[in-house]
Amino acid sequence: MALHSHMASDRSLALTIAAALVAVATASAKAQEPLQSTPPPHPFGQVRIGTLAFTPTVNLTNVGIDTNVFDFSGTERRSPDFTMTLEPGVETRMTTRKLDARVSTTVGLVYYHKYASERAVNPRVVTTIDQRMNGSLSFYAKGDFGYTKERTGLEIDSRPRSLSHSTTVGTRIGERKLEFDLHGSYGEVAYDDDARFLNVRLADTMNMANTVAGAGAKYRLSPYTAVTTVVDATATRFDYSPERDTNSYLASVNLEFHPRAMLAGTAGLGYRVAVTARSHDALYELQREAGPGSAPRRSGTVGSSRTSTWRTRCGRGWVRRS
Repeated sequence: MALHSHMASDRSLALTIAAALVAVATASAKAQEPLQSTPPPHPFGQVRIGTLAFTPTVNLTNVGIDTNVFDFSGTERRSPDFTMTLEPGVETRMTTRKLDARVSTTVGLVYYHKYASERAVNPRVVTTIDQRMNGSLSFYAKGDFGYTKERTGLEIDSRPRSLSHSTTVGTRIGERKLEFDLHGSYGEVAYDDDARFLNVRLADTMNMANTVAGAGAKYRLSPYTAVTTVVDATATRFDYSPERDTNSYLASVNLEFHPRAMLAGTAGLGYRVAVTARSHDALYELQREAGPGSAPRRSGTVGSSRTSTWRTRCGRGWVRRS
């Protein structure tokens, strides 16, 4: 009787251990299965009608105290002012199996509490179209149109109003892991007729057009991380000030993090070389007059670490001496 009870107890223990092993193996197999991606929730306030989606957006891009509203230098200052920029807008998107089209409309509301002259309403419309032909080829286009009142650079301390527009077209070729990109763009900036700074009409000196051609590559390290490289060549031409025309060349390497990753955004390292178009004309004129081999090589000038102002003066000096 005691022997039968002992054997029954052994069988019960063996069945318990077997059941535990089966449970552990099942859990381990499930853990090794790829996680099923769940569709992200719809943004708050989004309205869908078939393939169309309308999404309201609100961005607070700037808030704080501006201690130098008019960008004065030295000891000439005015009292600081509270400023805030709010950008309400709406994004209209149409998606199909191969087409993704978006139109983003925003209005930047720039507020200054004390200096009402610096307040502004800046409308902007951005359109993007992405047409996928197959798994390894797609075409895209982007249009950007804006009418803004803002400080445009180090040369101008005021906030003149300007009309800007640009168009970009390109193609992507590659598979899921590695992708190549070819693109080109054209854009113009035109200042209002009454926009002036230091009694200079800005349209005469700052209206310009940019033409860009470039290529890039993207390598996806993981579903959430990618390394990209970009090489661009830009020709900037001013409508009424040809002495300001420049050619610039950019090479950059970037690390991109997916918006759903723990760390989102882009980190990059780039190098840009800019030379005036007149410097190129000077070198060609010198070589044409003095013969081959007498002028410095073009690559040496572009690769110089000195500023474009130095190269411009140097180029003009070569022409005068010749």
